[in-house]
Amino acid sequence: MSSLPNDTFFYLLDHPHDRRYELLGRNIPYRTPRFSRDVYEESRGRSFASLDEAYLDWVEHGRAAGLAYAPGRDTTLKIVLKVKDEPDLLERWITYHAAMVGLENLVVVDCGSVDPAHWAILDRYQHDMLVLRYPDYYDLLHAVGRNKPLYYWLARNAKFVTVMDADEFLFGYDGKTISPHHVVPVLRTGGEAVHAPTWISNAAAPEMSGGRIDWDRPIAFALDAESLWSGTVAGKSIVRTDALFEAAYVGHNLHVGRVVSRMTEGSFGKFFQFHLSALSPEISRRRIAKHLRAKGFLPAKVEGEAAVSEFLLQLLRADGADPTAAYYAERYLEPPTGSPGGEPQFSSRLLAGVDHEASQAFTSAIDAFDFRRVWTETKPRI
Repeated sequence: MSSLPNDTFFYLLDHPHDRRYELLGRNIPYRTPRFSRDVYEESRGRSFASLDEAYLDWVEHGRAAGLAYAPGRDTTLKIVLKVKDEPDLLERWITYHAAMVGLENLVVVDCGSVDPAHWAILDRYQHDMLVLRYPDYYDLLHAVGRNKPLYYWLARNAKFVTVMDADEFLFGYDGKTISPHHVVPVLRTGGEAVHAPTWISNAAAPEMSGGRIDWDRPIAFALDAESLWSGTVAGKSIVRTDALFEAAYVGHNLHVGRVVSRMTEGSFGKFFQFHLSALSPEISRRRIAKHLRAKGFLPAKVEGEAAVSEFLLQLLRADGADPTAAYYAERYLEPPTGSPGGEPQFSSRLLAGVDHEASQAFTSAIDAFDFRRVWTETKPRI
């Protein structure tokens, strides 16, 4: 190949020790050894005169189209994880979503983690997935315009992109069963610009064993209409990359008008996200304290559960307490033990590694729920 194409994304993926977030703003000439001409020609449906010609076509066309480029590898969906100090959830999140899209399609954007256990997990996987340190506050990652270099390379290297948190686990529904393996086939063939997965929040905290989440135990989730309504508003969108810069936001489904305007009735009811909104009190307090520190409401010098509790009690007693600070403080002092939703519920073992599940409770609740009403009634308020 006389001149290498600009390929910053795969350069960073293939060079773990040279990863810096600011390099996304550069064009780095590179050619990855991961590419298979034979596989790509079959998925593209045409032959090329040379390996170089096939490779350039993959860079310019095949990646954004999500086509297969190596045995069992394609670029249909990139899942971005924004994360800070999540040792209790991180490894299960990685292994669950890697089984869906492959490690090479996971992009972990770390937002200032300092926990050694968290970094030990990332170190185990960093040679096979892209890990970057984010220089800003983590919620800013959802804004496309603020992070143009990142989204530019994502758009060139995937057909769809979603940005999720470590307590969110994506799965699909085919009308009969739920499975993480239902996701990619729909995205390969569907024509929607935006998909709106619904959060399915857990009705009880996952069981613990030896101070850790016991992922082998089933987890109960809420399916009542109120939970499904709020979950449809707040789930995390999957956006087709040719619509990324027009939508300008990759985050909660019905929060931004430019995203909502690109949805159709077909955007709903196919994809869901288990949202582990309730965890054990110990884990919940640790995660809430992280949020409070990130938002500047809890000083770094206040450490230990007793000291943090006393500080937050004083914060709640003070006049004019910030509403956001008060919300998190109350949750720290009395961590939620489950979704506020009522019946119906269902239990799932997808997070234990089960490939597919059939649940009459899930099918009945989802088939009866009016996603169109959520969409149409929420739109005027945006």
